[in-house]
Amino acid sequence: MTPSRDVIAYVHEPHEGLARFREPLERVGFRPVERFRAPDPSVDARAPLLVVLGGPMGVYDADRFPFLKTELEVLRARLAADRPSIGLCLGSQLLAAAAGARVYRGAQGKVIGVGPIARELPAEDPLLRELPDSFDAVHWHGDTFEPVPGRPLFRGATYPAQGFRVGRSVGIQFHVELGPEGFQDWVEGSREDLRRIGRNPDALLAEGLPRLAAALPVLDRLLNALARDARAAEEV
Repeated sequence: MTPSRDVIAYVHEPHEGLARFREPLERVGFRPVERFRAPDPSVDARAPLLVVLGGPMGVYDADRFPFLKTELEVLRARLAADRPSIGLCLGSQLLAAAAGARVYRGAQGKVIGVGPIARELPAEDPLLRELPDSFDAVHWHGDTFEPVPGRPLFRGATYPAQGFRVGRSVGIQFHVELGPEGFQDWVEGSREDLRRIGRNPDALLAEGLPRLAAALPVLDRLLNALARDARAAEEV
């Protein structure tokens, strides 16, 4: 049995926690510690693993949300020390910015719903080996970044940059951590906002829930691979 190690998770919204990623992390010996908009550079820069989760703000909102500036500093320090970090959605954008990429509002507007993701080929990276060429996942973002730092891992139709590896860290733009229950909660909690931007919440659920349920085995493989990859990187 491997000893438990703290993994720090930056939470930006109360409903955007580790979700289905918690169990794979615990299975490989990590002990998740979630922090709500409260980064601690003195501890977090040296933690065995940092996971930066999603949120409605953007990297360019750091003046309005000072904790984002601190998170960027922590990510830069971890990249410089080659310590593993995982960024999901906003977290991937922060990781990309910390690695030197430009992050900005996408010209095509927001991508919301369940839709396809393609893995990059050839599948040499250990995160890709057990995945099909394409699969469905939750998309809920309107920002993108370029150039993609490090090695591209995933691509999408509207915004091609969907995942990358830089050093021992990984950024994933789509919500690999979210299953049908979580997606339904997000839609139900955002009905007014969705209608305001011309999206039909009932249609999103009717189309997305069965597709997401069918994709769970693939998403589980990716979550497990992320946890194993981070543990292996942390032990080097």
